[in-house]
Formats: sequence, C-alpha cells, structure tokens
Amino acid sequence: MGVSQQAAETRRRRTPGGDPTRFGVTRTTRAVGYVHLGPAGDAGAEERDVVGGTIVTVSCR
Repeated sequence: MGVSQQAAETRRRRTPGGDPTRFGVTRTTRAVGYVHLGPAGDAGAEERDVVGGTIVTVSCR
C-alpha cells in the first residue's frame, strides 16, 4: 500500500520548533528515457521524463 504524496512533501519535526526528522523513503518511478545511439554503437542518454511514481514506504531514521 502506497503513502500519499502529501505525506512525503510535508516537513516533519521531532517536536514543534525542533530539528527536522530524517526519513528513509522507498519509491517506484515510471520514466521514459530517450537514448542517442552513435555511429559506433555507443549509447548516451539525452533526456528522461518521469511519467509517474508512487511512494511505497516511509520510515523514520
């Protein structure tokens, strides 16, 4: 079950006015990559567009 995007974007703190809390975030990302192939067959990534994603887990570090 995924965690809402809002939960990952909210800045959490240990106590009001305290230090920011660090989180470990696991996410899946769907992306479209555009690759250029040179005459010698070497590949180089030109562009990468993220088309979707889901935050899978968030854990306090």
